[in-house]
Amino acid sequence: MKNYSERTDTMAIITNNGAINFIRNGEEVTIVSNTVETDVNVTYLATFTKTAADESFSSGGNVIYQLRISNNGTGTLFNPVVSDNLGGVNTPLTIDETSVSGFLYSENGVATPVEVTLTQTETEATFAVSGTIPEGYFVVITYSADVDAALSPTVTTITNTSTFTANEGTETGEVLTLTDSATVTREAVTIEKAATPDTVNPGDTLTYTFTLTNADDEEVEINSLTDNLPDNFVIDNIITANVGGTSVFYAIGTDFTVSESNLLTINPATTSTPLTIPAATAGASGVTTITITGTVTA
Repeated sequence: MKNYSERTDTMAIITNNGAINFIRNGEEVTIVSNTVETDVNVTYLATFTKTAADESFSSGGNVIYQLRISNNGTGTLFNPVVSDNLGGVNTPLTIDETSVSGFLYSENGVATPVEVTLTQTETEATFAVSGTIPEGYFVVITYSADVDAALSPTVTTITNTSTFTANEGTETGEVLTLTDSATVTREAVTIEKAATPDTVNPGDTLTYTFTLTNADDEEVEINSLTDNLPDNFVIDNIITANVGGTSVFYAIGTDFTVSESNLLTINPATTSTPLTIPAATAGASGVTTITITGTVTA
């Protein structure tokens, strides 16, 4: 993978001659010298880097990426474009169009907003940067990519590859191509919610179950858990948690609260009953389930 390029080319040829003027036998004489030529070289020196703001991802979450294109040579780069593979296999990423921003930085570090046009298909995205990148300048593009909420748990890494192209020196100059990637790893802790049964009538019991998993080798202590419960759901006074096979009970008013807008907040870190997710053992993730039972009202 190449994210650095340097090439020297002849930009122009300087020609020069001279002349002398004198009087001979009363007449003015001018003699012109031969013409000499000097090649003027231009260096196209560019770097392209792609970084992720976070090292981890989760299904349904997002990853913030930054692209940096630096023109360290003595020639201008035309038609700068970045293509993106949206994470490669199964293209698990979708770029949030509203998140794309671009800035052109001068040699002195002065930033000017630059227009970046995003074109996105199911398998690829392109960022077209307006204008050119002069010598000594660099462009920074920042954007957020949404991770497919249905991405299989077996996908533990996402490698997102971008390729930068530009024409050297002119609109039709030689094409410079650079590539870089950023890899993020699935977050060790996950949370999934289920509801049973699928269909209820007013007065029926409805149960929500959170399943928390921990693929790390260290126990995780939960500070809080919040849930925006439906308006027509009246929670029971007790919430049950199963921590690695051991039952833990939380009482309303003591271990959890429900606001007037039906926002449930469990604050185990402030009570005598901690809530943890066990560490993974023998290749199996630690699991904690939280069961919230209540009655559906009309």
